Amino acid sequence: MSTPDQLPQIECSINTYQIVALIDSGCNLVLLSFTKSQELGLKLSECRISVKAANGESLRIYGETRVSVLIGTRVFKLEAVVASLNYDLVLPSVIFDTLAIDNSAQTVALDGEVVPLRQRGGAVEINLIQQVNIEPQSSLVVEAICSVENGAAGIIHVSRAESGFLAEYDAEVVESVVNAERRINLMVINRSFFPITIPQKAPLANGHWLEPRNSGFESNELVGIENSPSLQLEAQQAAEIRRKKFNPQSSLIFKEVEVGDWLDQNQKNKLNELLSHERTVFSVNSEDIGCINQWAYRIRWKDESKTCYAKPIKPKFSLRAEGCEQLAKWERMSIIKKQASQNNSPLFFIRKKCGKIRPILDARGINRETLEERWPLPSMDSMLNEISGVISAADKRVFISVTDISSAYSQLLLTEDSRKKVSFSYGPDQYTANRVLFGLRNAPSSFSLLMRNVLRDVKGCYCLIDDIILVHENFDDHFAALKSVFERFNAVGLTLAPQKTHLCVEKFTYLGYEIAISGLRPIKSKIDAIVNYPAPRNKREARRFAGLCVFYSRHLPRLMQTISPIHKICANNSEPFRWSNLHADAFEKAKEILSSAVTLAHVDSKLDLVLVTDASNEGIAGALHQRRSSGHLEPLGFYSRSLADAEKKLASRYKELLAIVGALEFFENIVFGRQVYVISDHQSLKHVLEQKRLKENLPVRVINYFMRLTRFDVACIEHATNDNGCIIALDAISRAFNLSVFNDYDDDESRVCNTVSVKLAPQTKVEAVLNMSRYNLRSKKQAEQQKPVFIIDDVPYTADTVRKCQLNDENTVKLIDNGKLKEHGNGLFYSDKSGIRALIYLPDDLALSVLSYLHLKMHHPGSKCLASVFERHFTARNVQRLTNQESLKNCKLVAIKS
Repeated sequence: MSTPDQLPQIECSINTYQIVALIDSGCNLVLLSFTKSQELGLKLSECRISVKAANGESLRIYGETRVSVLIGTRVFKLEAVVASLNYDLVLPSVIFDTLAIDNSAQTVALDGEVVPLRQRGGAVEINLIQQVNIEPQSSLVVEAICSVENGAAGIIHVSRAESGFLAEYDAEVVESVVNAERRINLMVINRSFFPITIPQKAPLANGHWLEPRNSGFESNELVGIENSPSLQLEAQQAAEIRRKKFNPQSSLIFKEVEVGDWLDQNQKNKLNELLSHERTVFSVNSEDIGCINQWAYRIRWKDESKTCYAKPIKPKFSLRAEGCEQLAKWERMSIIKKQASQNNSPLFFIRKKCGKIRPILDARGINRETLEERWPLPSMDSMLNEISGVISAADKRVFISVTDISSAYSQLLLTEDSRKKVSFSYGPDQYTANRVLFGLRNAPSSFSLLMRNVLRDVKGCYCLIDDIILVHENFDDHFAALKSVFERFNAVGLTLAPQKTHLCVEKFTYLGYEIAISGLRPIKSKIDAIVNYPAPRNKREARRFAGLCVFYSRHLPRLMQTISPIHKICANNSEPFRWSNLHADAFEKAKEILSSAVTLAHVDSKLDLVLVTDASNEGIAGALHQRRSSGHLEPLGFYSRSLADAEKKLASRYKELLAIVGALEFFENIVFGRQVYVISDHQSLKHVLEQKRLKENLPVRVINYFMRLTRFDVACIEHATNDNGCIIALDAISRAFNLSVFNDYDDDESRVCNTVSVKLAPQTKVEAVLNMSRYNLRSKKQAEQQKPVFIIDDVPYTADTVRKCQLNDENTVKLIDNGKLKEHGNGLFYSDKSGIRALIYLPDDLALSVLSYLHLKMHHPGSKCLASVFERHFTARNVQRLTNQESLKNCKLVAIKS
C-alpha cells in the first residue's frame, strides 16, 4: 500500500451508505474498515490473510465479506477483507480494466465511469517568494507561496523540514497552523552566529493539508463522528439521560458560580441572566457530566493484530469496598461497562490525604503499543506571561473569568474499535472503557485539539487542556466572550464545574498560581502542602519534594541553591540513600523560603527591564525586574544554579559574565527583543564587555559566553553600590549553598568555537590559525593525561603513579601487610593514624618530590607551614624530617630569610 496522502480519493456508496474510497496502485486486494462493516451490519466469514501496510505495520484482520460498491452510476461486486483501517475503503487499481486520472479536471475514469476526485488532506509545497537576508541569532517574518488553489477551504499544518537549505544553515520555520491560502506569512529563525541569505523559491517547510471533519481538523487521534451513526446515537442518548435524570434545564446550580462583588448592579444582572439562560452548561453533581457529540477519541496501535495483557493487581482489603463503589459510579455514568476482552491493564486505588480514594490505571502497556500522535500543547509560562501582559496594559480595571471542565476526559467517547483496548479488571470482574480514561498516551494532545476547535476565534480566551481563562479590558467584550463560550459548550455537549467557575473576580487561582491585579504568586494551600511535607525516607520521596520546589522556583529566590544537597542524593546511581544533617538543614531552610513566596508583578512592555546578577565561587544568581518611573524595581522572576567544577576555576569577572548569560537565557521569553539594563557589583565586568577583541588565551567556554550574549540587547552595565538592596540579596543567593554539579552547554572544553561575535572585531586569519593550534595541542595533552585524584588538582601525579610507587616501596609494603595502611575504592592506600580522616600515604621519595613541588608553588615557605599544607591531604614516615630537608637544607631562599 502507498502513502494515503498521495492516493486519489473518491466518494462512493455501499447499501446507500456514503463512504470514501482510496484508489491504491500498490495494493492487491479490497480492504474495508471494520468500523464501517459494523455500521453496515455486514456478516463476516473467517479469513486467514495477513496484510502489511507500506510502513511495515501489520493490520488486524477481522474476516472477509461481499459488498456491492456504487461508483458513479456503475455497481462493482467485490470481495473485501475487513481490517483495522483509518479510511473507509481501499480499492486496488488491479480490479479495474482501465484507470485514468485527470489532475487538471480533478476527475478519475474507472472502466469508463468518470467520477470527481475528493478534495482531501495531503502534502503541500511551501517555497519562499523573494530572497531575504536574516541576521545572526534573530528571526524574520517572510512571505511564502503554497501549492494550493486560490479560494481553497481548509487548514495547512506547517512543520520544520529535517533537510534542505534551512536545515543546512541551522535555520528553521516556526511550527504553525495556517489557513489554506496561496500566500502565507511564516516566521524563520536563524539560530547560527552568521547571517544567511535564503534564495528565491527555496523550500521553507513541510506542509500538510489537514482533512476537514465537521468544522474540526483531523490530524491525530481525534476523529469526527458525523459518519458514525452508533456514536451519534450514543451521544444523543447520553444527553437525553442527563436531561431526564439530573434535570439541568431547571437546576439552580448556576447560583454557586462566583460573580465579582466590585461590578455595578447592571453588570451583575446581565451575568446572572446569562447564567440562568445557559444553566445547562453546568454539572448538577459529581455524576452529572456531559458527552461530546462531535468528536471521539481513537487509539491506533503499531500492530493492530497484537493484544496487550498484564496481570491484574490484587485489591487491597481496606480499599476494596470503596473501590467497588467507585467502579459502580463509573458504570452509572456510562464511563465503563462490564465486558470481557483479550486486553487487560492493571487498576488499583490509593488513599488521598483528604481521605477519599483515587483510581490509578496502569496504562503503560497500552501506551507502548499506541502510535504517537502529537498536537502542540500550549506553554504554561508563555500563557501566564501573555495574561500578565494584558492585565498590565489595561488602563482601568481588567475583567477576568476562569472556569474548569467537569471530568474533562470522561466526556470524550472512545471509538468502538478502541474500547476493548482500554480494558481492566478489578476483583472478579473485567471492564472496558466507553470514554477516555486518565493516563492514555495521546489524550492530552487530542483534548487540546478538541478545545482549540471549540474555542476557535474567541478573543481573549486562553485554554490549557481543561482550564479556561478569559481576559478583556472592557465589560462588553468580556460578556460577549463568556456568552460565546457557554453557547459553544452547550452545542458540543461539554459541561463545566460551577464550583470552579469565577466570573469577573479580582483574585483567582489558575494553574497552581494565585493571579490578582497586583501580581502573581503561588497558591498558599499548595505552598503549605510542601512546607508540611515529611522528611524523605528514600530517593523517590526526595525527588518528589525536589520536583515540588522546582515548580515554584521562579517565585522563590535562592530556593534551587538551597535544595542542591537534596538534588545530589536524588541522582540516578547505585549509591544508597543517606539522609545526613546537611540534607536535613537544606530541607528545613527550603521550607522557610517556601513560607515567604514573593509576589511577581505582571509584565509591562512599556517599562524598562532590569536584570540584577551576582556570582560567587559556589553558584550564580539573577533576578529580573521592571523599573517604574519612580525608580522602584518590581520583581518578575528569580534564577539561580550551581557552578560546574570547570566553571569554578574561571576568574571572577567571567563568573559574573556567566551569571548574566544564564539569567538572560532563563528569562528569554520575556527579554528577547527588548533592551535589558544589567546591574552587577563587579566593576571590571563592564570593561570585559567593552573590549574590542577577545584575548588569545581565553578559554573556549568564555568565548562561547560572549557568543551567547550577542543574542540579547544589553543596553548598559550599571555598577551596583554597597547600599543597593537588590545586589545584596543576590550576593547572598549566590553563596547560599554548595550546589550539585551542573552540566552546562560546554561539556567539552577542548572544542574550538569557530563563530564570530557580531559585536566584537574579528581576529586575523593568522591569529585564528595560531589559536586553533594552541587549542588542539592543549586538547591533545588533556586527553593523554589522567585526572589527578588529589584535592590539590595541580599536583602532577596520577592515581596509577602513586599506587605504583606505594607497591614498589619496601617500607610501604610492610605497613600494608601489617594492616596499618588500608586500600580505598580508588586503589590507593591510606593511613588513618591522625584519627580525624584518612590521608594518602606517600613513600619517602615521592613525598619529597611532592614537598618540593609545593615548596616552589607556595613561594618558598618555612618548614612548619610546608608541613601543615602537606598534611592536609598526605602523610609519610617522617614528615618533619622531609620538610626540614626540603626547606632548610635544599632551599637557599629560606636560609637567607633565616
